[in-house]
Amino acid sequence: MKIFGAKSNYFFAIIAFIFCFSPKADAQYDAQNISLLGHWYNPNTQAQASIGLKYNSVWGWVDIDDNREYAILGATDGTFFIDVTNPTAPVVIEAFGPFTSTSWREFKTYSHYAYAVTDGPDAGGLRIFDLQYLPDTVIQVRQTTAFFTKCHMPFIDEANARLYCAGTDTRNTGIIVLDLSTRPDSPSVLINQALPRGYV
Repeated sequence: MKIFGAKSNYFFAIIAFIFCFSPKADAQYDAQNISLLGHWYNPNTQAQASIGLKYNSVWGWVDIDDNREYAILGATDGTFFIDVTNPTAPVVIEAFGPFTSTSWREFKTYSHYAYAVTDGPDAGGLRIFDLQYLPDTVIQVRQTTAFFTKCHMPFIDEANARLYCAGTDTRNTGIIVLDLSTRPDSPSVLINQALPRGYV
């Protein structure tokens, strides 16, 4: 059975045209079903405009002891930990950096730890932050290049306490898996495996 023929391509072209030129597709119009509750303005943005300060990734973490919510925000030169429990008034708890300027920082959490990686020159390897002292402070408990210097994307299998690291400079055509089960603040290598199809 042929699913996509000339008529279906024509149909998709019309839909794309309507979407692209519809007033609702324009960024100046309000989005439907989404409400802006608050925003955070970095006071250093104006001062650092010359180096192109930008934001690139955000990850959320909830402290199950007091039900407070936090955002971990990546910027071109560092990392911010922001209390968003009251979404109308976000509060920066800690800021780490400046690090090497890059547009790629990624974060994942396991237990009360945050794992940060960077894909850029002199990226600094794996950074581990202890979140158990929030809402007062965040502590960086480890920075190591034992596994890699840069990493494109982490993923955590919480059920098995494993941190998967893809797109690293030490295993570019494969994957590194770290064990978080015994010492989540000091992981060890479970797998450092090349894969047959190249970059992951």
